[in-house]
Amino acid sequence: MISSRIIMFTHILLFFFTIISCTTLAIAPTNEAVVITHTHKNIIGLRIAYIGCAAERVASTIASDLAFSGHFAVDTIEYRCAPMKKQEITALAAQNIFFLLILESHHETLEYRFYDTTTGDMIPKANGRCTVHDTTVTFCAHHIADKLWHHLMGSASPFLTHIAYAKEVPYKKGITIKHLCIADYDGTHEKILVATPTISIAPRWGGTAEHPLIFYSEYTSTNVQLMVVDMRKKRKIVSRYDGTTTHFTSNHDGSCHAFAASRGSGTSQIYMRKKGGELMQVTNNDATNGCPVFNHDSSILYYYSDIYTDVPHLICYTLATKKHTTLPISGYCVSPAYNNQRKLLAYSKLIDGFMQICTYNPQTQQEHQITFDAGNHEDPTWSPDGNFLAYTHEINNTSRIRVHAHATGIEHYITPAGINCTYPAWSLS
Repeated sequence: MISSRIIMFTHILLFFFTIISCTTLAIAPTNEAVVITHTHKNIIGLRIAYIGCAAERVASTIASDLAFSGHFAVDTIEYRCAPMKKQEITALAAQNIFFLLILESHHETLEYRFYDTTTGDMIPKANGRCTVHDTTVTFCAHHIADKLWHHLMGSASPFLTHIAYAKEVPYKKGITIKHLCIADYDGTHEKILVATPTISIAPRWGGTAEHPLIFYSEYTSTNVQLMVVDMRKKRKIVSRYDGTTTHFTSNHDGSCHAFAASRGSGTSQIYMRKKGGELMQVTNNDATNGCPVFNHDSSILYYYSDIYTDVPHLICYTLATKKHTTLPISGYCVSPAYNNQRKLLAYSKLIDGFMQICTYNPQTQQEHQITFDAGNHEDPTWSPDGNFLAYTHEINNTSRIRVHAHATGIEHYITPAGINCTYPAWSLS
């Protein structure tokens, strides 16, 4: 007996093969989820119908979330009442709307129901209720969008995650300082965590999902020291080494961390500490070594170095053998960032006079250029789900944070024009 999901798969696949023959769309059941993947910019129609005031407040944020990657064309519309007949739902498929989300207000409770319009059937695991107060509207919207994304894409979403970054602000007499900020994944709801009258840069997330911490570097009158701040803005000094200490990084389970420090010398070295162990110096050379990052299973530590040449390049350090190996990537490369889900390395590379974002697959040893436009693209950071990449785009003396959807190539600036924001770092979850 053919299931309703296979019927839905056939309907949508036939539609796209007929209308958009130059693209590829695959929709198939995986763990009772509809998994949508494609290599081109196919757009799948999805409607959000809201009934009541609370539903209307939530609808726009859900629409923005689901449209963020470029996979879905989302429209929102007010319904007087919920559809009573299946034919009212299946009729939407003829308008190229393949999914329908109904949001219905009940006082402070919001009920949501998700339908496959090719069959008219409700999708039980994508339904639910939530309580909506003024302070919970955004969270409720992101929660619903995350639940739908899980069902549609078969993976986690970035909607409940956050991005930390350094923000330049005027201080006095033409002097600027840098505050440390966090915001939702799309740049909304910015919150300043560190507002001291100095320069705070290079944030990195640590701690746990329940108790996140942000490690960052802070300029003082004598050095650049490593600091940590929690979500209640409580700050603490991590190290007071002479010179510069930057790019603190933790592995996937927090059992090991690494950072770069000059410790008053003319070079910068990589240091690593395992939980309960002593501090170990990973590099010991007359070079600049920086931006360490662990791979998915903590067997490798990637970093950049200008050892052997005057041009920074990428190196992997194998923890088991303590061997340093230069990656087969030519050119000026810095700021490696590892994708635990896709097992890809992103980095900033000098190409035709601009720093561009590239990715490298350690298994296939294939390099792929991500950005191509003018300006410098620096400090990449992956979303924890592995589907998005944030980085700094600097052009005409202005730096903004931009987010790149890995599957579709769709990009969004998430910080406003005219305000210099740099050093993005995506939260752990």
